[in-house]
Amino acid sequence: MHRSLGGITAGLLFILPSLFLLIFLSWIYLCFGDVPLVSAVLYGIKPAVTAIVWLSATQMIDDLALGETTPGPLIMAATFAGFLAGWNTVPLGGDSVGLSATLAAVIVTYFTFLPSFVFILAGGAIG
Repeated sequence: MHRSLGGITAGLLFILPSLFLLIFLSWIYLCFGDVPLVSAVLYGIKPAVTAIVWLSATQMIDDLALGETTPGPLIMAATFAGFLAGWNTVPLGGDSVGLSATLAAVIVTYFTFLPSFVFILAGGAIG
């Protein structure tokens, strides 16, 4: 799917449902105040909203396809999204596109695994 059809498909599959969910959660947050569950969900989707700005619709579809077709989809999809974000934004500047993308992928992968290790080490100290 290319050009207009791909944009319409991405909009229907990703952008509109996410927009409706975000509006619904925001409405609950405004009506009922600081609901811990809604606050947690809004805080949890913050990286995804940031990734939407960094990645195009086609890149998001590629990321979803990679995550669905490979084992360990969360790790693969997160690493690929980090790589693409580093490739698109080039935080190191200049001609270091490959280095920026690789560094972003490594950082995303590291922080994807970090909570698991912290919980295991903290839980091991209790037992």
